[in-house]
Amino acid sequence: MTTSGELRKHVKMRVREAERFAVSVMSQLRLESGATVDALICNLSTRGFMVNSPDYIPVDSLVKLVVPGIGPCEASVVWSFCGDTGGCFTDPIDLDLYWEAIRPDAEPRQEPVEPVSASQHLGRYFERGAERIKAEGTFRLKAESDSVVDAEICDISTLGLKGTCTGRLSIGSLVTVDIPGIGPVDAEVKWQLAGQFGAMFLEPIDLQSCEWSAVKARFRG
Repeated sequence: MTTSGELRKHVKMRVREAERFAVSVMSQLRLESGATVDALICNLSTRGFMVNSPDYIPVDSLVKLVVPGIGPCEASVVWSFCGDTGGCFTDPIDLDLYWEAIRPDAEPRQEPVEPVSASQHLGRYFERGAERIKAEGTFRLKAESDSVVDAEICDISTLGLKGTCTGRLSIGSLVTVDIPGIGPVDAEVKWQLAGQFGAMFLEPIDLQSCEWSAVKARFRG
């Protein structure tokens, strides 16, 4: 395991390689063993990253970090200490694709961003100018593996929804959600944290046909 002295040495050597942006987004690390672990991306640059993960990741091991808007990016681990892990991408990534994925309507960012909470950052996936309606009810969710699970709705808009389920969903994977009154709708999983998940519909939906009571009440009024 990397000592605190080695950690400081690694950080000092790499701090000026590329401008790092403070972020806070749940993602996944794919390990050499084939296992996948949840990881919170804490900062990101074109050349590397720091994540927080409950697992110790061996130094010099190869991993793939799932970066929103880009996908799995191969990297080597340069340090791991007290739940934090730093890595260097095999090939530089295009951060414009990341910013476009989380804030498609925003102007391109030219300066490092201030840290935000995980809940604030995750919520940005659905800042598309569409009203989200809080709702309660159940629905069926079909994953890429063809497994079907029961899920509970938390809120919904014409562009996406937030729900809860016991199954593990891969970030970036495609799922089909069966919305009462509307039917099967294809969506992309954007995040999953503590049993909750967020998904963006591949095509906007018309909520006036939705049979969840809160949504019906919204359009009836």
